[in-house]
Amino acid sequence: MPPLQWRGTTLFFYLLATLIAARLLESVVEIPMNSLLPELSRDYDERTKLSSWRYVFLAVVGRALSTVLATACS
Repeated sequence: MPPLQWRGTTLFFYLLATLIAARLLESVVEIPMNSLLPELSRDYDERTKLSSWRYVFLAVVGRALSTVLATACS
């Protein structure tokens, strides 16, 4: 959350820097995670299972947990 008194150019550059930092940090996690998957298994079906479990834990459980924590903290 940017400060409420920020307007115009200052707010734009704050949001731009936040977006760039978020995308950069996301790629720091996602690129190694996706490149490691073929090293874990050579079998296509097993890689698909691993990818599915990764999606379940990161997307579903992670988002649900972050929603619960965000509502509990506010």
